Amino acid sequence: MRAPLLADMAAGRPLRFAYDLGPGYHASVRPDFGALCFVPGLGELLALRQIALFDQAVSAVYAPGVDFSLVIDDLCAWASNGIALELTASYVQRLQALVAAVGLHRKVCVLAESAVVSKTDYGCAVDRTPLLAWTGAVTAADQENVSRFVGRACSVSEASEYLARYQRAQAVSDALMAKHLPGVRLTQRSTAQCLGFRCFAGSDMRLQTGEVDLLVTERESKSGTGSENLRPCLITSRNAAQHRRWPLQLLHLPADWPLPMGAVHVAFCMKSVSMELKYVD
Repeated sequence: MRAPLLADMAAGRPLRFAYDLGPGYHASVRPDFGALCFVPGLGELLALRQIALFDQAVSAVYAPGVDFSLVIDDLCAWASNGIALELTASYVQRLQALVAAVGLHRKVCVLAESAVVSKTDYGCAVDRTPLLAWTGAVTAADQENVSRFVGRACSVSEASEYLARYQRAQAVSDALMAKHLPGVRLTQRSTAQCLGFRCFAGSDMRLQTGEVDLLVTERESKSGTGSENLRPCLITSRNAAQHRRWPLQLLHLPADWPLPMGAVHVAFCMKSVSMELKYVD
């Protein structure tokens, strides 16, 4: 991990990081696994904030700061889950617009697989790679995870096939993209091969497994009365039924709010919040 950083420092350039952000869409949060989301949301905005704060911290001791490539594995999503590239292209365009809207276009670029590898070449590489059967039992969590990324409920046998396809596509992506990803490789969760980079304080999850909301909780104040507290929370198909979600109206947002983003939701956990709800659908 140190070698590419030392090379960047020797050349006097920003420290380069390639950050795996996801497949170019958000998985379904619905119990029937419908309605995939191809729009950047609060999670992406918070990830950009973390990058900006990281750049500020690095720049204080190393003037060139950092450069980030946000890697979107859209071809992997196409090969493994059958997600049309036209749909993920819309997400990529809006994410690029969001980066520009918050003034990070000189520090952050969005790098989609399809921008550096053709669909034909990727497909040929997939055909040359053996499709190995998924080993071991498919757990209920595996089945649910496949279903929410495919966009429909999948049987155990279907989930096993999709997992095998993803395993093959992931190997193809790693091989084809290696030369296009300079610097240190980052993922949203730490692995044996990659360093982790949290999208917001306290997070350790992939944003695309759901959608990030502002969760309203209660906390004890010094006066002894309860006060409201907001914190980011990942809403998924697993916990969505436990929450009530309301979209924030634009009139409640700052005038310079980045329009490339989708709606921001406020969520209430019905199991932990006892306050009287004053909102209506």
